[in-house]
Formats: sequence, C-alpha cells, structure tokens
Amino acid sequence: MGLIELDGVTKTYGGERGLLDVLRRREPDTVDALDDVSLAVERGETYGVLGESGSGKTTLCRLLVALDAPSSGAVRFDGRDVDAQIETDERAFRARVQPVFQDPYESLNPRVSVGRTVAEPLVGRRDAAARRERVRDVLADVGLTPDAYLDARPRDLSGGERQRVALARALAPDPDVVVLDEPVSMLDARTRAAVLDRLATLQDDYGLTYVLVSHDYRLVRGVADRVAVLYRGRVVERGPTEAVLDRPRHPYTAALRDATPTLDPTTERRHADVTPAVTDAADSPAGCRFHPRCPRVVPPDDWTGSRDAFRRALRFRRRIAERDPVLDGHGSPDAVLAHGLVLDLPRAHRTATERDTDGARVDPDALDVGRDERAALVDAAAAVVRDDHEAADAALHGVVETVCARDAPPERPVDGRRVACHDPMPPERDA
Repeated sequence: MGLIELDGVTKTYGGERGLLDVLRRREPDTVDALDDVSLAVERGETYGVLGESGSGKTTLCRLLVALDAPSSGAVRFDGRDVDAQIETDERAFRARVQPVFQDPYESLNPRVSVGRTVAEPLVGRRDAAARRERVRDVLADVGLTPDAYLDARPRDLSGGERQRVALARALAPDPDVVVLDEPVSMLDARTRAAVLDRLATLQDDYGLTYVLVSHDYRLVRGVADRVAVLYRGRVVERGPTEAVLDRPRHPYTAALRDATPTLDPTTERRHADVTPAVTDAADSPAGCRFHPRCPRVVPPDDWTGSRDAFRRALRFRRRIAERDPVLDGHGSPDAVLAHGLVLDLPRAHRTATERDTDGARVDPDALDVGRDERAALVDAAAAVVRDDHEAADAALHGVVETVCARDAPPERPVDGRRVACHDPMPPERDA
C-alpha cells in the first residue's frame, strides 16, 4: 500500500446550469479534468507526473493537498480517505502534506515578512519561542541566512529566494509529503539547478516524499524515481522513470520525448510525429483521447492500405463531420482529397507534396490505399463537392473505422510498466 493512493479518481468541473443555459434550453458543459486515475506513491520516493498544459496536472495537485475533492473515486493518505481526514482533523492532515506552487510571485504575500510567512503553518501548534526557533532552522536548511531574511518582504526577493521561502514554509510543520507543482519553471537555469540540488538534500535530511508535477521532460527524467504520464486527464503510461521516458511504449510519451530539444550536438534530433493538440477542453474525443493526434491509430482488420494512409483517411472523415472549411470551394473530388487528406505534421513527417506546398496539399495517388478504400474516399469527396456531408460520412462508414475512436484503452502491463494503448509501440533498443 502506497503512502498516497488515487483509486479511480475523476474530477469534473462545470455542470451548473446558468441563466444562458436556461434561456438556450441546453445542458451546461462539463470537463473531466481527471478521468479514472489510479496510482500509488511510495514513502520516500519522488513520483513524477508529466504532461502538457491541460493534461490535469494542477487538478491532481489540488486533490493531493485537499484543496479540491474528487467527483468520484478516492484519494487516500497513509491508508485513510483524505476527505475523512479533513473532516476529523484538517490541521493534522495539512501539516503532513504540504504544497509548493509554481509561481513564487503569487504564492507568497508580498507585504508579509519572511519570518511570519514561514511561521504561518505553525500557528496554534507551537508557542512563539518554538516557532521562532523552527523558522530559523528551516530557513537555514533551504539556504537562506535567518538574520538576513527574517524581516525581509517577499516583494524584495528574487524568484529563487522566494521559492526557497516557499520551501521553508512547506517544511516548517515537518511534513511527510511535499507536492511540487512546477516548482522551478519560472526560474533561470542557474537558480533552477540550485533549487533542485537543495530539494534533493532536503529529501534526504527530512525523509520526504515528493510528488513532482511538471511539463518538463528533462526535469522529470532527472529527478523522479517513477512517473505517470497524463494526457487530457487520463494516465497513458506509468512505471519506472528510466524505462518509461527513455524507452516509451505509448505514442504520446514518445512525442513528449521527441519534442524535447537535445543538449548533445552529436545526437540526431527527433521530430514528434503528432498533429497539434485539440484546444477545447470540453471537446474530448471518444475512445482514446490521443487518437486524433496519434501516428499509431489502429485501422480495421480489413484495411489493406498503410497505417499512414488510414490516419489521413480518419482525419478526412473528422473534417467532414466538423464541416471543416478546408473542404469548401473545390470543384472536383481529387481536389477535395488533396486538401482533406493533409495532416498538420512537422516537415520531417510530411509527404513530398506536403513539403512542396508547405503543408497545403497531399497527392492522393501517392498514398498506399487499397482499391475499395480509394473508391470510398472518392465517393465521400464527390459528396462533399455536392455539399452532402451526410452522404460523405455514409460513404466512409464501415471503411474508415477504428477501435481507438470507439473504446478507451484499458491499462495493461507492458515491458515493466503499465500502458493505456490499443497498440503499444514496439520496444526500442538501448542506446
């Protein structure tokens, strides 16, 4: 049993019907910021949570420190439900689980002295003399000379100094767990290194458990013992950090790796083979949420063409359903297909025609598509020319279908980690 456990946790925002919803006779939008997330953090480890903006990382942090409650599922700390602990002894829980937030300019009151800021979690727990002694101890531990900083105001400090003050405040009640929400993202490289080095020392000295939440692949790779990769509220891959991040088996994890610039000039740069993210959080696709961007989207068993051709055909079908303007104004099926089968990819992954036209067109004849499948695409394009989108979609029904759009993939054990993917990537050789 882990020190911290999330068991089938879902957190939904929205759902409250406002005046505009009433007037328009519509149901309010809801967003699942986290969807059926399960993971366990062991005592003494650094557990990384990695993902892009909008993946649910901050929501996860808020649940861990009980600033929010899950909509369903359970968050447990030390074997007990966090909601129950908050109800019976909130002060004791908050002393044991402390947050350090991303922005040191927002998380500290600029007008309150450093001494009072760090002492805040101790009010009501220790007398004044004991509080002063504890504040001096933790300031020294985070690398700030007490006499020089006790009466200083955060507004007069640098970003690195403010983040050290935030660390000192988190350490003051002697917690078991510190939840680090992008703790160094706003710091310069030199200050980042100093703060990370201090965090490692403090973990050893205090026996801390860290949950480190970040979008930074290299940061998580460098400090976490285990990692969970989040995409639009779901864990897509989790396990030992080195295995997951060096040899990913989920296409999204691989895309994060490939999008990270290498610091080694002798290493060939990878280019992530994914299309841009959907920006509307309320418009999560059915099935696997990553499938509209995925290079490994699974064709039906009777698809005779290439996987790349299927991926393009699926994008064409989505464009038809979305009434994408890129399909408008073309007088022939070939022209519709030339624009509708385009994928917005990095140059390294484009076809020759896409590279020549700066991603505006693709040559349908150059794609590996079977005869029957090509006929279905041409029929759909002809229907688009007639402005009959229902007939266009019907032409692709049963031909351009994928399990990835139908069913959410369950987690499965794969090569020493757990992966939520219908078709995990093959293992990579060690360098």
